Amino acid sequence: MKAFLSIVMVAFATACASLPPQLRPSDPAPILGEWDGWWISTKGGSGIITKVQIGPVDSDSRISVRTTLSNAVVPAFSIRTRFVNGELIYESSTLDMNFRLHGTQLVAEYHNKRINDRGTWHLKRKE
Repeated sequence: MKAFLSIVMVAFATACASLPPQLRPSDPAPILGEWDGWWISTKGGSGIITKVQIGPVDSDSRISVRTTLSNAVVPAFSIRTRFVNGELIYESSTLDMNFRLHGTQLVAEYHNKRINDRGTWHLKRKE
């Protein structure tokens, strides 16, 4: 596990140093689809995100995000986001998330209010 954490930390530092500028698409199409990647929290946790399915846009103009990830408090969940100013936004009493497109990468920042933890997901399109 220690070796895995070291690899994730190096990947995190590399991703932060080389993150392209944020793109703000006028519609959610570039964000929709299947993604995978990894996550890291400010409390030291990290893991693999095996699947993030984004979309489609529903009749209420909400966009579902369904995910499966390892080493997480909640290993699988689904949320309904809003598309605002080129980002996907989710706000609730227990969790806030925003998804931002940076070139071909999707970066999601979260705040888990239940355990007062923050972190980042680094995603690429699933091939």
